[in-house]
Amino acid sequence: MTLDEKLSDVQENLRKQNLDGWLLYDFRRSNDLAHDFLEIPNDIFFSRRFFYWIPVEGDPIKLVSSVEPGNLDILPGRRIQFLSWQELEKGLLEILRGSKKIAMEDRKS
Repeated sequence: MTLDEKLSDVQENLRKQNLDGWLLYDFRRSNDLAHDFLEIPNDIFFSRRFFYWIPVEGDPIKLVSSVEPGNLDILPGRRIQFLSWQELEKGLLEILRGSKKIAMEDRKS
């Protein structure tokens, strides 16, 4: 299954569950599910946070650090960059605006 097919499948499942989107998150390659699902090559170095928003309708959005702006260039979607935590919060507010029910994976330790 291609990434485009997986994204389409996710959006169909989001609709069925009445969710507004799925927000994937990672910090320093701590989220294997996000990297595996998005098919991110192991040779890309990550030291900063990233978010990948898959809305129920429309194209995904990448929220990435301006220190590592190209890390998600292999993925479809518009890119928003942040440098400070304030810009990170502003970016999250922008991509999640209007969303009430958001899917995220639960990381158990």
